[in-house]
Amino acid sequence: MKGKIPVILALLVSMASPAAAATAVTSTAPAPAPNITVEEEGRLIDTTSSPVIMHNNQPYVSLQLLAQSLGYDVKWDAKNATYHLSVTNAKYPLILNESAQFVSVEPKYSILTSLDSSRLLGGINLDFVYVIEKDLPREPVLVVEMLNKDQTVLASSTKLLKKTQGTYKDFILGDSIRLPYSVQTNREQVTKLMADDYTYRIKIK
Repeated sequence: MKGKIPVILALLVSMASPAAAATAVTSTAPAPAPNITVEEEGRLIDTTSSPVIMHNNQPYVSLQLLAQSLGYDVKWDAKNATYHLSVTNAKYPLILNESAQFVSVEPKYSILTSLDSSRLLGGINLDFVYVIEKDLPREPVLVVEMLNKDQTVLASSTKLLKKTQGTYKDFILGDSIRLPYSVQTNREQVTKLMADDYTYRIKIK
């Protein structure tokens, strides 16, 4: 994804309150507002390195910081004054969590035949090792999504991770979907087809 930004700073993250909007805007110099936090579905995004800026009663956050925290690769093209945003090639983790990090992830494709033997069902299971770097106030929620080539989410599974500091080995069973392959296709070939046609994405919340 490409976005042309006229200045290096900034994405507006929320609107001013109705009361502020009703009053005449007085021009003020940009100033850090470390008391303002940014969250993504309850996950606190660390803005320590680039605090939210208040300017004319509007909060702004660094586009680079926000995009990277959501798992995008960010490149700034100073010559053309353009930010280039792209989904990272890594399959995991898409959304980073500073306190829970994956050491390894191994996908395993599950293949089943429907009860009436008329179609194939399949999903992606994961064996993984992760590290909790410090004790957390609650269990992180692992979300594993199965996607097709168009990056459409076809199935989603969740699991609670440990909240105490340590290294853990675990697994998650993905939900199955109807596969577009003939039931006559051998399992080895189906596995290869699934590896080409489907991928997975991990989120930690």
